[in-house]
Amino acid sequence: MTYLFLFMIFAPLLTGLYILFFESSRRLSKTVSVACSGIVMLISFIFYFLFDTDNPSFQFVYSVNWIDSLGVSFSFGMDGLSLSLVLLTTILTFVTLLALNYNTEKTKNLFALILLLQTPLIGVFLALDFLLFYVFWELVLIPMYFMILEWGGANRRYAAIKFFIYTHVGSFMLLLGIIAMFFYKGLNDGEYTLNMLEYLNYSFPMSFQLIIFPLLFIGFAFKLPLVPFHTWLPDAHVEAPTSGSMLLAGVMLKMGAYGLIRIGFTIFPEAVQHYAYAIAVLGIISMLYGAFLALAQDDLKKMIAYSSVSHMGSVVLGLAAWNIYGFNGAAYQLFAHGIISAMLFLVCGILQYSFNTRSISKLGGLAQIVPKLSAFFVFAFMASLGLPGLAGFIAELNVLIGGFITFGYLLGFALVSLIVTAGYYLWALQRVFFGPLKEGLSINYHADVNSNEMSALVILTILIIFFGVVPGPLIDLFYGVNLEILARIGGIN
Repeated sequence: MTYLFLFMIFAPLLTGLYILFFESSRRLSKTVSVACSGIVMLISFIFYFLFDTDNPSFQFVYSVNWIDSLGVSFSFGMDGLSLSLVLLTTILTFVTLLALNYNTEKTKNLFALILLLQTPLIGVFLALDFLLFYVFWELVLIPMYFMILEWGGANRRYAAIKFFIYTHVGSFMLLLGIIAMFFYKGLNDGEYTLNMLEYLNYSFPMSFQLIIFPLLFIGFAFKLPLVPFHTWLPDAHVEAPTSGSMLLAGVMLKMGAYGLIRIGFTIFPEAVQHYAYAIAVLGIISMLYGAFLALAQDDLKKMIAYSSVSHMGSVVLGLAAWNIYGFNGAAYQLFAHGIISAMLFLVCGILQYSFNTRSISKLGGLAQIVPKLSAFFVFAFMASLGLPGLAGFIAELNVLIGGFITFGYLLGFALVSLIVTAGYYLWALQRVFFGPLKEGLSINYHADVNSNEMSALVILTILIIFFGVVPGPLIDLFYGVNLEILARIGGIN
């Protein structure tokens, strides 16, 4: 199993480098990249079926000493939370590559960059050493930076630089927190180590937690992103290519929440309890701010970007509730939002290619000429606003129950964001797809969904429906992990 584990992590890296430097055919590059991502996805499914959901500890652990003087090890392993996000990563990488066409000279390099992005994404969720975690955390920035810079829109250089600087500032805050933990434990215990497992059951004093947790929280808040650290996200989404937006919203934003749970909430539980109300307020502010800004947008892609800010706010609210409903809802939202946002950005990219615009005011009556695309748009919007029977509803229901148990009527502000969310989605649907056909539309010869895009959209549709109707297989993965974290501080089970 060790070799299978390592293959899942590093095969995309090696395949991406091969495509980048040795493969010249665009068609063959797509075939190789889809095949590699498909194999990696199947391996992640194998680990899902072998995973013991009754055991909340890390499983399939692989560890080799790396830098003995610093207590650094080459360590990987997974628990239910990390496995759920690995599954999300492998599925969305496969779907993204499947939907991507090879119709330009530079597409070959884009296939390579997507695979080069997959390795650090999986690595972040499986690393059990702080240095290894941080290396993967930083490596994620490089492929995404070049994806925005080379395949983005008119303001791609500005968006790429802003994306890199903002998220790198967050990474610096994270690094300060890791260094502080390293020296505190080393000076007090005489053992300097960066092995994450050594810290998961280590008890830092309250004074230390109250100082260091905010550093970590800000570092992870940049990646989520949480208001007021969110301003890089709309620019990055608007300028990024469709494939970049799918992976940025679908997986990269989840890194911040994963780090917050894995490091912040697990290692600093007393500080979390101390700051819980402030964290919940920030989550609610993000929900409201993102929803109202989405309502004000004319650009469909920017509207979807701000909806991601709102949805990530609900994740933070669920975690701040510090009970099993909130934790399960937050973890479920990570997966549900991942597949739903990927679908949203895919249909938005198809629309832009078909009509050379994403402006709501310039579109209208599209259901008459692109019925398949319109149907998928309606479905994706309904899933994102939390329609019962779809994956987003399960997540939102748990978050709302958990939030009400802990914060009572403060939750009323969060409910406003749900109403606004329904408003901007229904408003956009009505103006873009229904009513009379807009005059002067520039229509591409390929105006509806092609076979590659159809395959990707059908996969995402099936997943959204399945996890909306049958939430058990996903909740069972992280239920035990959430209970274990809650037990550290006596949360409500």
